[in-house]
Amino acid sequence: MDERSTAPSIEEVTPERIEAVRAGTLARGLAILDVLLSAPRPMTLAEIAGVVKLDQSTTLRILRALEHTGQLIRVSDGKRYLPSPKALRPLPLLHPIEQLRREASPFLEDLALEVSKTAVLVAYIGAERLVVDIAQSPGSLSPYYNNWLHGPLHGSGVGKAFLYVGLTALGANFVSWSGRIAGCIAITGHSRELDETAIQATGDALVRAVKLMPLQAGALRALDQLCGR
Repeated sequence: MDERSTAPSIEEVTPERIEAVRAGTLARGLAILDVLLSAPRPMTLAEIAGVVKLDQSTTLRILRALEHTGQLIRVSDGKRYLPSPKALRPLPLLHPIEQLRREASPFLEDLALEVSKTAVLVAYIGAERLVVDIAQSPGSLSPYYNNWLHGPLHGSGVGKAFLYVGLTALGANFVSWSGRIAGCIAITGHSRELDETAIQATGDALVRAVKLMPLQAGALRALDQLCGR
């Protein structure tokens, strides 16, 4: 019987093949981390493996690597996994985006209370839209936002005014200290509450808020540098 090994020979283990294996492992690790970040509670090995559709031995090996690099921790006698503080809040507290959120928070909340609607602060990172903060007034809408808006520009309050029947949004850009557009504030509310008069008043309040951004948010200077503007 001619027995042949299925292991690759030395000649077959090329740099390209090693790189492909590493890239595959990285993609699997990121998929596992995404699952843990979206989970409402710590997850077991079996639960994680089932969601990412990997065998448990492969999943365990990747979990150990993520734990070693500080991306996750184990609880419940080491049988359940959850993201570490590093994974949950990867940005340093003095990062420009974190500073922008803190600096803009007071007048974003004031704006939401003034117009009795939901106010959303968005920063433009390259050509992408990052939700930095959301402020709500009592009884206002509670729209679900991911921190990264992937939809078409005309499909969100950040991109255009009308979302879908029953929900209306107004948006206005704000500029950085250099005068370049750095992001926007959007206000969303029930269409029935936004007649022509209410839209005018809400729009006026929104314009006043975006004009204040360069004056009250010193982090916009650092945000410009971060984005290469």
